[in-house]
Amino acid sequence: MALIGVFDSGVGGLTVLKGLAEHFPHHDFLYLADTARLPYGTKSSSTISSYLKKNIQFLKSHKVDLIVVACNSASTVLLNSDEDFGVPVFNVIEPGSQSALNHSKNKKIGVLGTRTTVQSRAYIRTLKKLDPEVEVHQMPAPLLVPLVEEGWIDDPLTSMVVYRYTKPLLDLGVDTLILGCTHYPVLYSVFQKVTGRDFPLVDSPLALKEILKEQWPKLMEEGSHKSTLQIYCTDLTPHLEQLIQNLIAPLSAQPIQKVDL
Repeated sequence: MALIGVFDSGVGGLTVLKGLAEHFPHHDFLYLADTARLPYGTKSSSTISSYLKKNIQFLKSHKVDLIVVACNSASTVLLNSDEDFGVPVFNVIEPGSQSALNHSKNKKIGVLGTRTTVQSRAYIRTLKKLDPEVEVHQMPAPLLVPLVEEGWIDDPLTSMVVYRYTKPLLDLGVDTLILGCTHYPVLYSVFQKVTGRDFPLVDSPLALKEILKEQWPKLMEEGSHKSTLQIYCTDLTPHLEQLIQNLIAPLSAQPIQKVDL
């Protein structure tokens, strides 16, 4: 069975982890939340690159078979890197872009992301590479990450902030919205209140699953092995520990461990 490493700047990547664990139930997972250096979305590309390399080295030290960079901000840096990490490393931007194009009927796609992701124009370049005729509109949404990390999921303030970020994109005529940060799918139901339940909201887990199935077919092998999950955090508080348990439910993990990187 494979050991799949996943990392993000915080707990948002648990949406990716949970989706992968449900699709590949006979494999083991190791998750790293770099909570001590959260958020990545306000950092420079050079700083994020340093974090990216340290996190990959940590996961490699645990003998993972492949790594998923669940952080969109780190994925933008990864896309611009030609470094060989010695283990397959997957980003979340390319799968999300392809999924958005598959959903869009009018080729007008909106992207919500951190300032780093938006300023990098990674989604615009990737979408244009896949379809030169696509029209892409972006909106930085920096307040959403701290709201999720604070656990304010069902809160009137969060609903107001989601509306303020999303409505301008809808007014521009987008018919598909990429949730370009792994924290955002935690607020999926909040987004649906703004866009409507049938509006395509693209997040990472489902899109990434298809890429992994194609490039790592052995992940689809059946077996009797029961998946295990180990979570590491670079900073850990009782509040954060409870938030993690809530986000991964009904999955269960071994005791969460704090690590210094």
